[in-house]
Amino acid sequence: MRETRNATSVHDLPAISPERLRLIRLARLLAWSSLAWMTLEGAVAITAGLVAGSIALIGFGIDSAIEGIASVIVVWRFTGSRTAPKRRKSAPRNSWLRASFCWRPT
Repeated sequence: MRETRNATSVHDLPAISPERLRLIRLARLLAWSSLAWMTLEGAVAITAGLVAGSIALIGFGIDSAIEGIASVIVVWRFTGSRTAPKRRKSAPRNSWLRASFCWRPT
């Protein structure tokens, strides 16, 4: 039998305020709407680019696909246990990360 680690049930999650739930639903609605639009836009652009022999139109269609992937990530981010607020990371780790971006060899 396979054991799952870090399994989180809905009952283990901290309470989410009604305002946050409303904003999460709005974010998902906007991401799904954006994904639908970019799918249509990309399909039309790639089809038109193939018919016209235009690499620019094909590139525009591929760009729409890349933006669509971003919309999928937003939908993924705001579903399931990922909607719960996360704990803050420890200060030493954040300080180390900040220092690594500020330090540069001369």
